[in-house]
Amino acid sequence: MNTLLKQNKDWPWIKFGLGWGIFMFLFTTLVLPLIEHETITLRRILIAIPIWLLGGLNLGYLLRKKINKKNGRSNSTFVE
Repeated sequence: MNTLLKQNKDWPWIKFGLGWGIFMFLFTTLVLPLIEHETITLRRILIAIPIWLLGGLNLGYLLRKKINKKNGRSNSTFVE
């Protein structure tokens, strides 16, 4: 049980990154084209999904590294 709880400390950056990536995907791929009266194509959606998800995970990872460096931690968690 303690091992499972310890592993869950690594999740915040993944949740944050995926949340940010999904938000940006929805906003840039669906909302902005609707506002600008552009067509939304399947090709545009299929290209945007991996770009924004990988971008979100990258952002979450980089923020985790920055927070850990700022707090002087060498492990990969946000909190102890």
